[in-house]
Amino acid sequence: MDEMKVIYQIQTEIWHLFKKYGTDRLNDAVWDRLLDEGNQLHKKYRAVNPDMGQLFEDMYIVLRKYYQRRETTDEI
Repeated sequence: MDEMKVIYQIQTEIWHLFKKYGTDRLNDAVWDRLLDEGNQLHKKYRAVNPDMGQLFEDMYIVLRKYYQRRETTDEI
């Protein structure tokens, strides 16, 4: 698969997670769903190749940290 296409797909997947889960604080059940969905996507991209898996993981960490910051502040 063309790497540029995969990079685009990864960015789109991250955007869809933000769109789906919004910008509000997440309760425990929603947080668990986000983690489950993200972990499945990580497996998907890791299967493509290690570099794409790492790129998804890096972007997914940023997404998770965003929601973790939402737990401690209302100013984002």
